[in-house]
Amino acid sequence: MKHSPFADLYPPVVGALVAIAATLIARNLFGTRLLAELSLDAMVEVLPGRDFSTLLGVFGKYGKALFFLSVLVAEVALFVAAWTGLARTHRSSPADAARQALPAALASAALLLAASGVLIALTDASLRDTGWGEYLAVTALACVVFAAITVTASALAAVAIDTPAADGSRRRVLGLLPGLALGGLALVVIGHVIRDAASGGIQRSRRDQPTPAVTPNAEFYTISKNLIDPQVSSSGWTLDVSGLVDNRLAITYEQLLALPARDQYTTLQCISNFFGDELIGNALWRGVSLSSVLTKAGLQPGATHLLFRSDDGYTDSLPLDFAMREQVMLAYEMNGEPLPREHGFPLRLLAPGIYGMKHPKRLTVIVVMDEEVLGFWQQRGWSQTARMNTSVRIDVPGPGSSLDGSPSVVEGIAFSGDRGIAKVEVSDDGGSSWQPAQLKAPLGPYTWVLWRFDWLLSNSLRGPVDLQARATDGAGETQTADRAQPFPSGATGYHSVGISLG
Repeated sequence: MKHSPFADLYPPVVGALVAIAATLIARNLFGTRLLAELSLDAMVEVLPGRDFSTLLGVFGKYGKALFFLSVLVAEVALFVAAWTGLARTHRSSPADAARQALPAALASAALLLAASGVLIALTDASLRDTGWGEYLAVTALACVVFAAITVTASALAAVAIDTPAADGSRRRVLGLLPGLALGGLALVVIGHVIRDAASGGIQRSRRDQPTPAVTPNAEFYTISKNLIDPQVSSSGWTLDVSGLVDNRLAITYEQLLALPARDQYTTLQCISNFFGDELIGNALWRGVSLSSVLTKAGLQPGATHLLFRSDDGYTDSLPLDFAMREQVMLAYEMNGEPLPREHGFPLRLLAPGIYGMKHPKRLTVIVVMDEEVLGFWQQRGWSQTARMNTSVRIDVPGPGSSLDGSPSVVEGIAFSGDRGIAKVEVSDDGGSSWQPAQLKAPLGPYTWVLWRFDWLLSNSLRGPVDLQARATDGAGETQTADRAQPFPSGATGYHSVGISLG
């Protein structure tokens, strides 16, 4: 028989794609963790916080998708290596190919589990929520699927490729068609999951239009430590309140909705947001005040801090005196709809005044404690207090805009957490002089402020111009001009936009 590289690699590649698709389906049905998720856990654990922040800045919203794709390519390589390394005679006949099924499956399992073991050794609790039993079962399933598909595709391909030319090409096409169809379906499944992984981060596609006062849910930024966020059902979900309390609570979703509710506009901003970027959004939230739930539980003497734990193992903490503020709430609706999955269904914390990493999603546990505990990101070097820095963003004109010299409008947003905005100023001469902008009334004390500046262009301004903006918060503190990267306490500095005047 004559063989080609295509005949050698086509069967194991198809088998690998189908096997990986099977693990993704199992992940969706049973929540079993993936090799890619273990890999991300290991990377977050090993990389210093500063380096991880730099990667976020470089890859932005596509970082997770690219990472996921890289791990999947590595998995395909592991499967192909298992087949080609132990099944060198599989091409002789369909019978020979079938005899290689067991060693190929065992070799695949050995390689995958070895890689998993290395990753788990780098983390503390990668399988805490799933367990070795489920992970082993899904790995075994993937390897069996791989062996079965590869053997079948190998046998069909051998017959098709070795068909004499005199018999025509139809038989060859029919022999390859089942494998190509299975591989195509597998790619659809894989592509769907990668698309979901890429759905986080910046949502707006335009940078040259005014920001609406309220961010639609579909355009609200999403950030998560997870490669794939868990799907939490309201059925069976409870919020457990324990620790230094007189009455331990287990609040069901129905009981949560029956509690006295409140609506509150609140702007969230990720601590990883760079100058002028879009990891910020404003929404109308509905929920219950955290203080009312804690009062219902009854706080014991000596209580000083709260520990929050989410369904995915994420943790963070707050000082008790901060948590008891009126504006701190447990939210279950966003812009009139139940919390979307990516924004924390069924329940998330809202704590105006601090960055978004301290507003955990998918809450399941609140523990009242007498000591401070570092949360998930704080253990990796990020700020424990995470106080919101004052910031401004110029939305209009967009970067690289060309203006004809007639009067123009400059618009944008300003935000300082819970301190409000007293003033926004714009400069078109490198910061030598500043002119006040007009502020629109905010929707609430914890939201961004939209601003507008009517720019009367001087005849002396021509060519490239660097527009800058700065804000002063409600306490009278003007934001610093000193530029600092997001890690560890949030970015600082003025936002600037380069434009051209004709």
